[in-house]
Amino acid sequence: MRVQCQRPLLQGGDPLERIRELLGSREPFYRQADVLIGTGMRSIKEVAFQVRYQFQAARASRKIA
Repeated sequence: MRVQCQRPLLQGGDPLERIRELLGSREPFYRQADVLIGTGMRSIKEVAFQVRYQFQAARASRKIA
């Protein structure tokens, strides 16, 4: 895996091992998520739109309930 300078958490050491460590420490929080947004093959703009859409949908459902 090639280290990218845009990913400071992966600098130094084995980047793949660091990714595994980060995912392991974050997994309990990811499991608590009410919404999952796939980011693969999406632009930043598309991901941001999905985040905003899901947030607004959640807000609207709480106002109705």
